[in-house]
Amino acid sequence: MKDQAGQQHDLRIDIFCEARDVTQFAKDGLTHVTGVISAKPWANDCAVTGTLLIKLGKDPKIQYDLSFDGEDGESYRLFGAKHPSILSPLKSMTYLEVTLDSTGFEEKTVAKGELRFDMKTLLPFATSWTLKNPEKKSVLTLTPASRELLRALATSVITPGGRVPVVDEQSFQAIEKFVSQLPSRFHNLFVTGLRTLDLHAISRTTRSFRQLSLRKRQKMVSKLHGNTLFRYLIDALAMPIKIAHFEREDFQKRVGIPALESPPIKEQPPKWWKQVLRPNDLEDRTALPCDVVVIGSGAGGAAVAASLAEQGMAVAIVEQGPFLQRHHFHGQAQKRMQQSYIHGGIQPTLGNNILNIPTGRCVGGTTTINSGTCLRTPEKVLQQWQARGIELSLKTLNPYFDRVERELQVGSAQKDWLGAMGTRIPHGLGQFDPAIKDLTQGPLTRNAPDCDGQGMCIFGCPSNAKRSAEVTWIPRALRAGATLFSEMKVVKMLQKNARTSLIIAEGKDDEGKTRSLFLQPKVVIVAAGSLASPLMLRDAGIHLPRLGRGLSIHPALGVYGLYNQSLGEPWRTIPQGYGFHANSISPDLRFEGIYVTPGMLAAALDLSCESLTRWMDAWARIGQFGFMVRDENTGSVSRDRFGETLIRYSLSKRSISLLAKGSGILSEVMIRSGATEVMTNILHVGAIRSVHDAQKLAQAKLKARDVRAMGFHPLGTCAMGANAKSGVVNSDHLVFGSENLYVVDGSTVPSSLGVNPQVTIMAMALRAADRIAKHLD
Repeated sequence: MKDQAGQQHDLRIDIFCEARDVTQFAKDGLTHVTGVISAKPWANDCAVTGTLLIKLGKDPKIQYDLSFDGEDGESYRLFGAKHPSILSPLKSMTYLEVTLDSTGFEEKTVAKGELRFDMKTLLPFATSWTLKNPEKKSVLTLTPASRELLRALATSVITPGGRVPVVDEQSFQAIEKFVSQLPSRFHNLFVTGLRTLDLHAISRTTRSFRQLSLRKRQKMVSKLHGNTLFRYLIDALAMPIKIAHFEREDFQKRVGIPALESPPIKEQPPKWWKQVLRPNDLEDRTALPCDVVVIGSGAGGAAVAASLAEQGMAVAIVEQGPFLQRHHFHGQAQKRMQQSYIHGGIQPTLGNNILNIPTGRCVGGTTTINSGTCLRTPEKVLQQWQARGIELSLKTLNPYFDRVERELQVGSAQKDWLGAMGTRIPHGLGQFDPAIKDLTQGPLTRNAPDCDGQGMCIFGCPSNAKRSAEVTWIPRALRAGATLFSEMKVVKMLQKNARTSLIIAEGKDDEGKTRSLFLQPKVVIVAAGSLASPLMLRDAGIHLPRLGRGLSIHPALGVYGLYNQSLGEPWRTIPQGYGFHANSISPDLRFEGIYVTPGMLAAALDLSCESLTRWMDAWARIGQFGFMVRDENTGSVSRDRFGETLIRYSLSKRSISLLAKGSGILSEVMIRSGATEVMTNILHVGAIRSVHDAQKLAQAKLKARDVRAMGFHPLGTCAMGANAKSGVVNSDHLVFGSENLYVVDGSTVPSSLGVNPQVTIMAMALRAADRIAKHLD
C-alpha cells in the first residue's frame, strides 16, 4: 500500500469467515469476518472484524469491508471489491484493490494499494469457514395429550405413603419445570419417549396408557423396566418425575429435613472485584493485548493464572460461566445445578452403557461443585508415567503438592460432621475380614477447614468453607493484577503459522446484545477441562493422533442401606467425609462417603411404586456410601454432526467386574454394620438382605447394561506424552507443533488416577506456570 506521501507499507491480514445462518447466506452471500491485521505504522497484529460479501450471478462480486482500532488510538476501515472474470480467473480472484480510511473525528483516506491472496493459505482459509444455523434454544412444549401421559406416568411411578405426598398439581408443575430446564436436545427425546410408551400400551391393550387403570399402568411400567430394550426409556422418563417430586419442600419437611434457609446476606465485594468483568462491562468490541490468556478457571486454569500473575505477567482469564458468590448457593438442589453445572449436570456418554459425567460451568469450574476431597497422585501411578517417558516424579511434584495443600488448607474431615456412616462403616469393616492387613480407613483429607456440615458441597458451599478455586486461586490472581472475563465464551482461536495470535470470546449482556472480546496474547493456555479442551484445539486446526482420545473417568456407584434406627440427621454431614481402601481388596477400588438429596436418591434407586415409597418414607434411616473404579483410558471426545459434544465411553470387562465387586463389598459392610437391606445400582439384583447375598454379588458376572453408574473426574484427552504420537502436550504442557499454545487442566493428566484429581491438576498447573514463565522470559 502507498500512503498519501507515496511511501510504501506492507499489509497482511489473517482472517476466517463465518455465516451464522446457512439460509441467509444462500440468499444474500454475507459472512462475518474476524482476524488480525498488520499494517505498520497503523496496526501490528490488531484485531479486525467486518464482512465479506460473495455475490454470484450475472455480475459476480467479492467485497471486503473490515474495521480495526489502530495502535495510535484511531479507528480504521479497510475496504475493496473484486469482480471475478472467466477471461482472467486467477488475477480476478486473487487480486483486490483496497482503500484504508481513518474513521475517527474526520474520515479521510490514509492509503491505497493492492491486496494479493496467498494461494498457499487456500486450504486453511477454506477450512476456516463455518456455516451453521443460528443457535435456537428449544422450549419444551407439551401437548394436552403428552401432558396427560406425563401425569399418568407420574402417578404410576410414585405411590403416596406416610410421608410421601400424593402426586398432585404441585408435582406436575415441578416435573414440567424440571424437564424444561434440561438441555434442549433432550426435550424432543422426552416427548418421543412418552409417545413410545403410549404406542406400546395401545399395541398391547388397544387403549392409551393414560386410559389404563392405575394398577395396569404400574404393572406395565414394572414389566417394561425389566425389559432390556425399554429399561433406559422408563429410567429416562421416571428420572425427572422422581427428582421433582421428592425435592418438594413439604416432603423434605415431613422426613425431618429443615426448611431451606434464606439466602446469605450479600457481602461487600472485595477490592479485587473490580478486576471481574461481565459482558455488561464491555464495549461492543473490546480489544486487549496481554502476556497470557487462560481459557477456563477450574483447578488447572485458576492455579496457573494465579502463579503467572504473581510472577508479573499480564493475565486475562476467560470463563464461560458466571462468578457465583456465597449468596448464590441456596435454594433447591436442581436450581443450583442449573446455575453451576454444564447442561444442568446432564452429560451422557455413548457406548455399551450410558454414564452421566457432571462437570462445573462457573468460575472455579468443577472445584466449586465437588465434594472437596484432596488426595495426592499415588506413587505407583507416577512410576507408570515415568515408564512411558513422562517427566513427572514424586520428587518433582512434591514441592507443588505442598504448595497446593497449603493454599487449600488441606486437613482431615472434622469428626463432628462425619455423621452416622462415619461410625457405621468402621463398625462393619471391623467384622468384614480380619485377615486384611493393609486396610486404610478414616476421615478423608479435604479443603474445608471451617466446614459446618451443611451437606451441600456438590451444589456450591453456602458458607465458603470449601476452599475451591474461586475462593483461593482466582482471588490470588486478581489481587496480582489479572483480569477475569466471566460469562464470555471463546468462539475462535486464530492460528498464525505455529502461533496462536488471537482469542475471540463472546457473551451477551443483560439485554441480550452480543459483546465481543479480542485478546492478543503472547501465550495461550487452554484450561477448559477434558471434555472441552480437545474440541477447542481441534476447532483451531490442531490435528494430533491422540487429541480427544484416551478419555479416562472414574466409573462410580452408590450403595444405600436401610437401618432400623434413625441415623440422626444425615443431611447435616460432610457428604464425602469418610473413606477406606485396601490393595488386598483391589488397588483400583476406592470407597468414599456420599450424600445426595431425596430427589437424586429416588432417581438412583431401582425402585418404584410401593417399594420406592417404603424407602423414601424412611429417609432418616437411609445410609449412603459409594465407591469408584480406576479405569483404563477407553473413551474419546469429539463433535457430532450438529456440533454438540459427543462423549464415547464403554465400560471394560475389568471395570464391570470391579463395579460388581465393589457393590458386593460395600453391601456386606453395610449389612454387617446393621443395615436390614441394601440397594445397589446393579439392576435386577433387588435388595441385599444377607452377607451371603452380598458376597454372591461381589462375584457376579455382569454385563455393561446391568450397571447404572455415574462417571466422575474426566481426564486424559490432551494427555502429556513423550512425543506427538503418544500425547498432545510435552512435559512443559506445550502442544506439540505449537510455539505458544499450552493446555493446563485435567485433560493433560496421562492416565486415570484412582483418586480424586484436583490436587494433581493444581500441582501440575503450578509446575506448568514455572515453565511457561521461563518461556515468556
